[in-house]
Amino acid sequence: MKKTKIIATLGPASSSKEMIKQLHEAGVDIVRLNMSHGDHDFARSIIENVRAVSKNIAILLDTKGPEIRTKDVLEPVTFNEGALVTLTYGSQYCTQDTIYITYQNLPNEVQVGTTIILDDGAIELRVEEVRPDSLLCSVIEGGILKGKKTLNVPNVNIKLPSVSQEDFDDISFAIEQEVDFIAASFIRSQEDVLAIRKLLEEKQSKIQIISKIESRQGVENLTEIIEVSDGIMVARGDLGVEMRAEEVPIIQKKIVEACNLHAKPVIVATQMLESMITAPRPTRAETSDVANAILDGTDAIMLSAESAVGKYPLKAVQTMVRIAEYIEQEREEYQNKLFHRSSSRITDAICRSSFYMARDLHADFIVAPTMSGYTARNLAKFRPPVHILATTPDERCARQLNLLYGVVPIVSEHKGDRRSFIDNSVGELVDRGYLKPEHLIIITAGMHVGKSGSTNLLEVHKVGELLQTNKD
Repeated sequence: MKKTKIIATLGPASSSKEMIKQLHEAGVDIVRLNMSHGDHDFARSIIENVRAVSKNIAILLDTKGPEIRTKDVLEPVTFNEGALVTLTYGSQYCTQDTIYITYQNLPNEVQVGTTIILDDGAIELRVEEVRPDSLLCSVIEGGILKGKKTLNVPNVNIKLPSVSQEDFDDISFAIEQEVDFIAASFIRSQEDVLAIRKLLEEKQSKIQIISKIESRQGVENLTEIIEVSDGIMVARGDLGVEMRAEEVPIIQKKIVEACNLHAKPVIVATQMLESMITAPRPTRAETSDVANAILDGTDAIMLSAESAVGKYPLKAVQTMVRIAEYIEQEREEYQNKLFHRSSSRITDAICRSSFYMARDLHADFIVAPTMSGYTARNLAKFRPPVHILATTPDERCARQLNLLYGVVPIVSEHKGDRRSFIDNSVGELVDRGYLKPEHLIIITAGMHVGKSGSTNLLEVHKVGELLQTNKD
Protein backbone atom coordinates (compact mmCIF):
# COMPACT_ATOMS: atom_id res chain seq x y z
CA MET A 1 0.00 0.00 0.00
CA LYS A 2 1.44 3.35 -1.06
CA LYS A 3 2.30 6.10 1.42
CA THR A 4 2.37 9.01 -1.02
CA LYS A 5 -1.07 10.58 -1.37
CA ILE A 6 -2.73 11.15 -4.74
CA ILE A 7 -4.97 14.09 -5.61
CA ALA A 8 -7.13 13.88 -8.73
CA THR A 9 -8.83 16.90 -10.29
CA LEU A 10 -12.41 16.06 -11.23
CA GLY A 11 -14.01 17.32 -14.42
CA PRO A 12 -16.08 16.13 -17.38
CA ALA A 13 -13.96 12.97 -17.73
CA SER A 14 -14.24 11.96 -14.10
CA SER A 15 -17.28 13.48 -12.37
CA SER A 16 -19.65 10.49 -12.48
CA LYS A 17 -20.19 8.35 -9.37
CA GLU A 18 -18.90 5.30 -11.24
CA MET A 19 -15.63 6.97 -12.24
CA ILE A 20 -15.11 8.57 -8.81
CA LYS A 21 -15.54 5.12 -7.25
CA GLN A 22 -12.99 3.62 -9.65
CA LEU A 23 -10.49 6.42 -9.00
CA HIS A 24 -10.88 6.06 -5.23
CA GLU A 25 -10.44 2.29 -5.36
CA ALA A 26 -7.37 2.77 -7.57
CA GLY A 27 -5.69 5.00 -4.98
CA VAL A 28 -7.08 8.55 -5.03
CA ASP A 29 -7.10 10.05 -1.52
CA ILE A 30 -8.29 13.59 -2.28
CA VAL A 31 -10.34 15.07 -5.11
CA ARG A 32 -9.80 18.61 -6.40
CA LEU A 33 -12.38 21.01 -7.78
CA ASN A 34 -10.83 23.75 -9.92
CA MET A 35 -13.05 26.84 -9.72
CA SER A 36 -11.24 28.36 -12.71
CA HIS A 37 -13.06 25.82 -14.88
CA GLY A 38 -16.45 25.38 -13.24
CA ASP A 39 -19.31 27.11 -11.45
CA HIS A 40 -20.92 26.38 -8.11
CA ASP A 41 -23.68 24.22 -9.60
CA PHE A 42 -21.14 21.95 -11.28
CA ALA A 43 -19.00 21.83 -8.13
CA ARG A 44 -22.05 21.04 -5.99
CA SER A 45 -23.02 18.13 -8.22
CA ILE A 46 -19.49 16.69 -8.01
CA ILE A 47 -19.40 17.07 -4.22
CA GLU A 48 -22.70 15.19 -3.98
CA ASN A 49 -21.29 12.39 -6.14
CA VAL A 50 -18.08 12.19 -4.09
CA ARG A 51 -19.96 11.91 -0.81
CA ALA A 52 -22.31 9.32 -2.29
CA VAL A 53 -19.25 7.19 -3.12
CA SER A 54 -17.44 7.59 0.22
CA LYS A 55 -17.40 9.94 3.18
CA ASN A 56 -13.68 9.22 3.57
CA ILE A 57 -12.63 11.04 0.39
CA ALA A 58 -11.27 14.51 1.18
CA ILE A 59 -12.37 17.41 -1.02
CA LEU A 60 -10.06 20.28 -2.03
CA LEU A 61 -11.55 23.39 -3.63
CA ASP A 62 -9.06 25.41 -5.69
CA THR A 63 -9.82 29.15 -5.88
CA LYS A 64 -9.08 31.33 -8.90
CA GLY A 65 -6.94 33.71 -6.87
CA PRO A 66 -5.53 36.99 -8.21
CA GLU A 67 -5.07 35.63 -11.71
CA ILE A 68 -5.70 36.85 -15.24
CA ARG A 69 -7.27 34.52 -17.78
CA THR A 70 -8.36 34.69 -21.37
CA LYS A 71 -12.06 34.43 -22.07
CA ASP A 72 -13.69 31.50 -23.83
CA VAL A 73 -13.40 30.48 -27.49
CA LEU A 74 -16.00 29.09 -29.88
CA GLU A 75 -13.29 26.72 -31.09
CA PRO A 76 -9.51 26.59 -30.55
CA VAL A 77 -7.73 29.57 -32.15
CA THR A 78 -4.35 29.22 -33.87
CA PHE A 79 -1.82 32.06 -33.54
CA ASN A 80 1.16 32.07 -35.90
CA GLU A 81 4.55 33.59 -35.17
CA GLY A 82 4.75 37.21 -36.35
CA ALA A 83 1.00 37.84 -36.31
CA LEU A 84 -0.50 40.85 -34.51
CA VAL A 85 -3.28 40.47 -31.97
CA THR A 86 -5.13 42.87 -29.64
CA LEU A 87 -5.53 42.13 -25.92
CA THR A 88 -8.43 43.85 -24.21
CA TYR A 89 -10.84 43.43 -21.32
CA GLY A 90 -14.20 41.95 -22.25
CA SER A 91 -16.50 38.94 -22.17
CA GLN A 92 -16.67 38.11 -25.87
CA TYR A 93 -15.18 35.00 -27.48
CA CYS A 94 -11.51 35.21 -28.41
CA THR A 95 -10.61 35.36 -32.11
CA GLN A 96 -7.42 35.55 -34.19
CA ASP A 97 -7.71 39.35 -34.09
CA THR A 98 -8.64 39.90 -30.43
CA ILE A 99 -7.97 38.05 -27.20
CA TYR A 100 -10.40 39.08 -24.47
CA ILE A 101 -9.09 38.89 -20.90
CA THR A 102 -10.45 39.14 -17.35
CA TYR A 103 -8.35 42.10 -16.12
CA GLN A 104 -9.23 45.65 -17.14
CA ASN A 105 -6.17 47.51 -15.85
CA LEU A 106 -3.44 45.60 -17.72
CA PRO A 107 -2.69 48.45 -20.22
CA ASN A 108 -1.74 50.66 -17.24
CA GLU A 109 0.73 48.15 -15.80
CA VAL A 110 2.86 47.07 -18.77
CA GLN A 111 4.97 48.87 -21.36
CA VAL A 112 6.22 48.35 -24.90
CA GLY A 113 8.52 45.31 -24.96
CA THR A 114 6.84 43.52 -22.04
CA THR A 115 6.51 39.76 -22.48
CA ILE A 116 3.08 38.19 -21.96
CA ILE A 117 2.71 34.42 -21.61
CA LEU A 118 -0.51 32.52 -22.32
CA ASP A 119 -1.51 29.01 -21.22
CA ASP A 120 1.54 28.21 -19.05
CA GLY A 121 3.96 29.06 -21.86
CA ALA A 122 2.12 27.63 -24.86
CA ILE A 123 1.98 31.09 -26.50
CA GLU A 124 4.34 34.05 -26.02
CA LEU A 125 3.42 37.63 -26.94
CA ARG A 126 5.35 40.92 -26.88
CA VAL A 127 3.67 44.28 -26.33
CA GLU A 128 4.19 46.51 -29.39
CA GLU A 129 1.80 49.34 -28.54
CA VAL A 130 0.03 50.41 -25.34
CA ARG A 131 -3.41 51.94 -25.90
CA PRO A 132 -5.84 53.40 -23.33
CA ASP A 133 -7.93 50.24 -23.08
CA SER A 134 -5.99 47.60 -25.01
CA LEU A 135 -2.58 46.26 -26.00
CA LEU A 136 -1.34 45.54 -29.51
CA CYS A 137 0.94 42.50 -29.32
CA SER A 138 3.05 40.48 -31.71
CA VAL A 139 3.18 36.70 -31.52
CA ILE A 140 6.72 35.58 -30.60
CA GLU A 141 5.88 31.90 -30.04
CA GLY A 142 2.77 30.67 -31.79
CA GLY A 143 0.36 28.04 -30.60
CA ILE A 144 -3.26 27.02 -30.21
CA LEU A 145 -5.38 28.89 -27.66
CA LYS A 146 -8.31 27.21 -25.95
CA GLY A 147 -10.77 28.89 -23.62
CA LYS A 148 -10.10 30.33 -20.16
CA LYS A 149 -6.31 29.95 -20.19
CA THR A 150 -3.85 31.66 -17.84
CA LEU A 151 -2.13 34.94 -18.67
CA ASN A 152 1.18 35.72 -16.96
CA VAL A 153 3.43 38.77 -17.13
CA PRO A 154 6.87 37.63 -15.89
CA ASN A 155 8.83 40.07 -13.68
CA VAL A 156 5.93 42.53 -13.51
CA ASN A 157 4.11 42.97 -10.20
CA ILE A 158 0.50 43.13 -11.35
CA LYS A 159 -1.64 44.98 -8.82
CA LEU A 160 -4.40 42.43 -8.47
CA PRO A 161 -6.21 42.10 -5.11
CA SER A 162 -4.95 39.16 -3.05
CA VAL A 163 -8.48 37.82 -2.60
CA SER A 164 -11.10 38.82 -5.17
CA GLN A 165 -14.86 38.95 -4.68
CA GLU A 166 -15.06 35.74 -6.73
CA ASP A 167 -12.64 34.13 -4.30
CA PHE A 168 -14.73 35.21 -1.32
CA ASP A 169 -17.81 33.76 -3.03
CA ASP A 170 -15.97 30.49 -3.69
CA ILE A 171 -14.70 30.32 -0.10
CA SER A 172 -18.22 30.96 1.22
CA PHE A 173 -19.41 28.15 -1.05
CA ALA A 174 -16.65 25.89 0.31
CA ILE A 175 -17.74 26.66 3.88
CA GLU A 176 -21.38 25.96 2.99
CA GLN A 177 -20.40 22.63 1.42
CA GLU A 178 -18.05 21.75 4.31
CA VAL A 179 -15.13 20.83 2.07
CA ASP A 180 -11.86 19.88 3.73
CA PHE A 181 -9.25 22.09 2.03
CA ILE A 182 -9.06 25.37 0.15
CA ALA A 183 -6.15 25.69 -2.28
CA ALA A 184 -5.51 29.43 -2.32
CA SER A 185 -4.03 30.53 -5.64
CA PHE A 186 -1.15 32.97 -6.17
CA ILE A 187 -0.33 33.44 -2.49
CA ARG A 188 2.35 36.15 -2.32
CA SER A 189 2.67 36.85 1.42
CA GLN A 190 1.33 35.80 4.80
CA GLU A 191 -1.21 38.64 4.60
CA ASP A 192 -2.90 36.83 1.69
CA VAL A 193 -3.30 33.71 3.83
CA LEU A 194 -4.46 35.62 6.89
CA ALA A 195 -7.21 37.34 4.87
CA ILE A 196 -8.64 33.91 4.04
CA ARG A 197 -8.04 32.66 7.59
CA LYS A 198 -10.05 35.59 8.96
CA LEU A 199 -13.04 34.72 6.79
CA LEU A 200 -12.88 31.07 7.85
CA GLU A 201 -12.64 31.98 11.53
CA GLU A 202 -15.57 34.39 11.25
CA LYS A 203 -17.64 31.48 9.92
CA GLN A 204 -16.14 29.10 12.54
CA SER A 205 -14.94 26.84 9.74
CA LYS A 206 -12.23 24.19 10.19
CA ILE A 207 -11.31 24.12 6.50
CA GLN A 208 -7.52 23.93 6.07
CA ILE A 209 -5.67 26.37 3.80
CA ILE A 210 -3.24 25.02 1.21
CA SER A 211 -1.21 27.97 -0.11
CA LYS A 212 -0.18 27.70 -3.75
CA ILE A 213 3.32 28.99 -4.48
CA GLU A 214 3.34 30.12 -8.11
CA SER A 215 5.16 33.46 -8.25
CA ARG A 216 8.55 34.94 -7.40
CA GLN A 217 7.00 36.86 -4.50
CA GLY A 218 5.60 33.64 -3.09
CA VAL A 219 9.02 31.99 -3.26
CA GLU A 220 10.73 34.97 -1.63
CA ASN A 221 8.19 34.98 1.23
CA LEU A 222 8.03 31.19 1.56
CA THR A 223 8.89 30.87 5.26
CA GLU A 224 6.28 33.35 6.45
CA ILE A 225 3.67 31.75 4.17
CA ILE A 226 4.41 28.24 5.50
CA GLU A 227 4.08 29.44 9.09
CA VAL A 228 0.47 30.60 8.64
CA SER A 229 -0.67 27.89 6.19
CA ASP A 230 -1.89 24.35 6.82
CA GLY A 231 -0.03 23.08 3.76
CA ILE A 232 1.70 24.17 0.56
CA MET A 233 1.23 23.36 -3.12
CA VAL A 234 4.13 23.69 -5.55
CA ALA A 235 2.09 24.97 -8.51
CA ARG A 236 4.65 24.46 -11.23
CA GLY A 237 2.55 25.68 -14.15
CA ASP A 238 2.45 29.37 -13.33
CA LEU A 239 5.69 29.11 -11.34
CA GLY A 240 7.47 27.95 -14.49
CA VAL A 241 6.11 30.94 -16.37
CA GLU A 242 6.79 33.56 -13.71
CA MET A 243 10.36 32.27 -13.29
CA ARG A 244 12.89 30.66 -15.60
CA ALA A 245 12.09 27.03 -16.34
CA GLU A 246 15.51 25.87 -15.17
CA GLU A 247 14.89 27.44 -11.74
CA VAL A 248 11.77 25.39 -11.02
CA PRO A 249 13.38 22.01 -10.10
CA ILE A 250 15.57 23.60 -7.41
CA ILE A 251 12.71 25.76 -6.14
CA GLN A 252 10.56 22.63 -5.89
CA LYS A 253 13.20 20.88 -3.79
CA LYS A 254 13.61 23.91 -1.51
CA ILE A 255 9.86 24.27 -0.97
CA VAL A 256 9.45 20.57 -0.19
CA GLU A 257 12.40 20.68 2.23
CA ALA A 258 11.03 23.75 4.01
CA CYS A 259 7.61 22.14 4.41
CA ASN A 260 9.16 18.94 5.77
CA LEU A 261 11.10 20.93 8.36
CA HIS A 262 7.93 22.75 9.46
CA ALA A 263 5.86 19.52 9.52
CA LYS A 264 3.47 20.99 6.96
CA PRO A 265 2.16 18.76 4.15
CA VAL A 266 3.29 19.64 0.64
CA ILE A 267 1.79 18.85 -2.76
CA VAL A 268 3.73 18.78 -6.04
CA ALA A 269 1.42 19.61 -8.93
CA THR A 270 1.07 20.41 -12.63
CA GLN A 271 2.06 18.48 -15.75
CA MET A 272 3.16 15.41 -13.82
CA LEU A 273 1.70 12.99 -16.39
CA GLU A 274 0.71 15.58 -19.00
CA SER A 275 1.05 13.25 -22.00
CA MET A 276 -1.60 10.95 -20.50
CA ILE A 277 -4.25 13.51 -21.38
CA THR A 278 -4.18 11.89 -24.81
CA ALA A 279 -1.86 8.86 -24.45
CA PRO A 280 -2.36 5.67 -22.40
CA ARG A 281 1.25 5.66 -21.14
CA PRO A 282 3.50 8.35 -19.66
CA THR A 283 6.83 9.44 -21.07
CA ARG A 284 10.00 8.31 -19.30
CA ALA A 285 10.63 11.93 -18.30
CA GLU A 286 7.20 12.14 -16.63
CA THR A 287 7.83 8.90 -14.75
CA SER A 288 11.11 10.33 -13.48
CA ASP A 289 9.37 13.58 -12.53
CA VAL A 290 6.84 11.79 -10.33
CA ALA A 291 9.57 9.61 -8.82
CA ASN A 292 11.82 12.57 -8.02
CA ALA A 293 8.98 14.44 -6.32
CA ILE A 294 8.54 11.45 -4.01
CA LEU A 295 12.29 11.21 -3.40
CA ASP A 296 12.32 14.94 -2.60
CA GLY A 297 9.87 14.26 0.22
CA THR A 298 6.49 15.40 -1.08
CA ASP A 299 3.38 14.24 0.78
CA ALA A 300 1.13 14.25 -2.26
CA ILE A 301 1.26 14.32 -6.05
CA MET A 302 -1.53 15.78 -8.12
CA LEU A 303 -3.24 15.14 -11.45
CA SER A 304 -4.85 18.11 -13.19
CA ALA A 305 -6.10 17.88 -16.78
CA GLU A 306 -4.97 14.23 -16.88
CA SER A 307 -7.92 13.24 -14.69
CA ALA A 308 -10.29 16.16 -15.33
CA VAL A 309 -10.54 16.11 -19.13
CA GLY A 310 -8.07 13.44 -20.25
CA LYS A 311 -8.89 10.26 -22.14
CA TYR A 312 -7.34 8.01 -19.49
CA PRO A 313 -8.12 9.31 -15.98
CA LEU A 314 -8.11 5.86 -14.39
CA LYS A 315 -4.88 4.80 -16.10
CA ALA A 316 -3.23 8.04 -14.98
CA VAL A 317 -4.07 7.27 -11.35
CA GLN A 318 -2.95 3.65 -11.68
CA THR A 319 0.34 4.84 -13.20
CA MET A 320 0.96 7.21 -10.29
CA VAL A 321 0.22 4.45 -7.80
CA ARG A 322 2.69 2.06 -9.45
CA ILE A 323 5.43 4.69 -9.49
CA ALA A 324 4.79 5.64 -5.85
CA GLU A 325 4.77 2.07 -4.58
CA TYR A 326 8.03 1.20 -6.32
CA ILE A 327 9.89 4.37 -5.35
CA GLU A 328 8.78 4.11 -1.72
CA GLN A 329 10.34 0.64 -1.52
CA GLU A 330 13.64 2.01 -2.79
CA ARG A 331 13.71 5.40 -1.07
CA GLU A 332 15.39 4.21 2.15
CA GLU A 333 18.69 4.62 0.29
CA TYR A 334 17.81 8.23 -0.43
CA GLN A 335 16.28 9.16 2.95
CA ASN A 336 16.81 12.88 3.28
CA LYS A 337 18.83 13.74 6.38
CA LEU A 338 16.72 16.85 6.92
CA PHE A 339 13.95 14.70 8.43
CA HIS A 340 16.19 13.87 11.36
CA ARG A 341 17.81 17.16 12.27
CA SER A 342 18.09 17.73 16.01
CA SER A 343 15.36 19.64 17.81
CA SER A 344 14.59 20.50 21.43
CA ARG A 345 10.83 20.10 20.93
CA ILE A 346 9.34 17.20 22.93
CA THR A 347 7.04 16.31 20.04
CA ASP A 348 9.97 16.07 17.61
CA ALA A 349 11.93 13.90 20.04
CA ILE A 350 8.98 11.52 20.51
CA CYS A 351 8.22 11.30 16.79
CA ARG A 352 11.87 10.87 15.79
CA SER A 353 12.18 8.09 18.37
CA SER A 354 9.07 6.47 16.90
CA PHE A 355 10.82 6.37 13.53
CA TYR A 356 13.94 4.67 14.90
CA MET A 357 11.98 2.22 17.06
CA ALA A 358 9.73 1.25 14.15
CA ARG A 359 12.80 0.70 11.98
CA ASP A 360 15.02 -1.10 14.49
CA LEU A 361 12.28 -3.31 15.97
CA HIS A 362 10.72 -4.05 12.57
CA ALA A 363 7.36 -2.84 13.86
CA ASP A 364 4.26 -3.46 11.75
CA PHE A 365 2.54 -0.10 12.34
CA ILE A 366 2.68 3.13 14.29
CA VAL A 367 -0.64 3.87 15.99
CA ALA A 368 -1.38 7.56 16.58
CA PRO A 369 -4.66 8.39 18.36
CA THR A 370 -5.21 12.11 17.74
CA MET A 371 -7.91 14.71 18.28
CA SER A 372 -6.57 17.44 16.00
CA GLY A 373 -4.17 15.59 13.68
CA TYR A 374 -1.12 17.17 15.31
CA THR A 375 0.54 13.90 16.32
CA ALA A 376 0.03 12.31 12.90
CA ARG A 377 1.35 15.40 11.10
CA ASN A 378 4.55 15.43 13.12
CA LEU A 379 5.06 11.69 12.73
CA ALA A 380 4.63 11.94 8.96
CA LYS A 381 7.37 14.58 8.89
CA PHE A 382 9.94 11.86 9.72
CA ARG A 383 8.75 9.49 6.96
CA PRO A 384 8.70 6.32 9.10
CA PRO A 385 9.19 2.97 7.33
CA VAL A 386 5.70 1.74 8.26
CA HIS A 387 2.20 3.17 7.89
CA ILE A 388 0.80 5.45 10.58
CA LEU A 389 -2.69 4.38 11.69
CA ALA A 390 -4.20 7.68 12.89
CA THR A 391 -7.43 7.27 14.83
CA THR A 392 -9.65 10.28 15.49
CA PRO A 393 -13.28 10.82 16.49
CA ASP A 394 -13.53 13.78 14.07
CA GLU A 395 -14.63 12.84 10.51
CA ARG A 396 -13.29 16.04 8.97
CA CYS A 397 -9.96 15.64 10.75
CA ALA A 398 -9.77 12.11 9.32
CA ARG A 399 -10.37 13.39 5.79
CA GLN A 400 -7.74 16.11 6.22
CA LEU A 401 -5.23 13.49 7.38
CA ASN A 402 -5.59 11.98 3.88
CA LEU A 403 -3.04 14.58 2.74
CA LEU A 404 -0.22 13.31 4.98
CA TYR A 405 2.45 10.92 3.72
CA GLY A 406 2.05 7.40 5.08
CA VAL A 407 -0.99 8.20 7.24
CA VAL A 408 -4.06 5.94 7.19
CA PRO A 409 -6.87 7.88 8.91
CA ILE A 410 -9.57 5.92 10.75
CA VAL A 411 -12.61 7.44 12.46
CA SER A 412 -12.72 5.95 15.96
CA GLU A 413 -15.12 6.49 18.83
CA HIS A 414 -13.74 8.45 21.79
CA LYS A 415 -14.95 7.30 25.19
CA GLY A 416 -13.56 8.13 28.60
CA ASP A 417 -10.14 9.58 29.26
CA ARG A 418 -7.12 9.73 26.97
CA ARG A 419 -5.83 6.31 28.08
CA SER A 420 -9.20 4.79 27.27
CA PHE A 421 -9.16 6.44 23.84
CA ILE A 422 -5.75 4.91 23.11
CA ASP A 423 -6.74 1.42 24.28
CA ASN A 424 -10.12 1.56 22.53
CA SER A 425 -8.38 2.68 19.33
CA VAL A 426 -6.21 -0.44 19.32
CA GLY A 427 -9.27 -2.61 19.94
CA GLU A 428 -11.15 -0.98 17.07
CA LEU A 429 -8.18 -1.39 14.73
CA VAL A 430 -8.18 -5.11 15.51
CA ASP A 431 -11.94 -5.38 15.01
CA ARG A 432 -11.68 -3.63 11.62
CA GLY A 433 -8.85 -5.84 10.41
CA TYR A 434 -6.01 -3.30 10.45
CA LEU A 435 -4.18 -5.01 13.32
CA LYS A 436 -3.61 -8.64 14.27
CA PRO A 437 -2.66 -10.01 17.72
CA GLU A 438 0.85 -10.89 16.52
CA HIS A 439 1.58 -7.36 15.25
CA LEU A 440 4.21 -5.23 16.99
CA ILE A 441 3.08 -1.61 17.22
CA ILE A 442 4.50 1.72 18.33
CA ILE A 443 1.92 3.96 20.03
CA THR A 444 2.50 7.71 19.93
CA ALA A 445 0.02 10.18 21.41
CA GLY A 446 -0.53 13.17 23.67
CA MET A 447 -1.85 12.54 27.16
CA HIS A 448 -3.47 15.96 27.69
CA VAL A 449 -7.08 15.60 26.59
CA GLY A 450 -8.26 18.34 24.26
CA LYS A 451 -4.88 20.06 24.08
CA SER A 452 -3.37 20.13 20.59
CA GLY A 453 0.41 19.95 20.36
CA SER A 454 1.04 17.87 23.48
CA THR A 455 2.51 14.68 22.00
CA ASN A 456 4.41 13.14 24.93
CA LEU A 457 3.69 9.39 24.95
CA LEU A 458 5.69 6.58 23.31
CA GLU A 459 4.93 2.90 23.91
CA VAL A 460 5.82 -0.43 22.26
CA HIS A 461 3.39 -3.36 22.42
CA LYS A 462 2.49 -6.69 20.97
CA VAL A 463 -1.16 -6.17 20.08
CA GLY A 464 -2.34 -9.43 21.64
CA GLU A 465 -0.52 -8.76 24.91
CA LEU A 466 -1.93 -5.22 25.12
CA LEU A 467 -5.47 -6.49 24.56
CA GLN A 468 -5.01 -9.15 27.24
CA THR A 469 -3.62 -6.58 29.70
CA ASN A 470 -6.61 -4.33 29.10
CA LYS A 471 -8.98 -7.25 29.79
CA ASP A 472 -7.16 -8.06 33.03
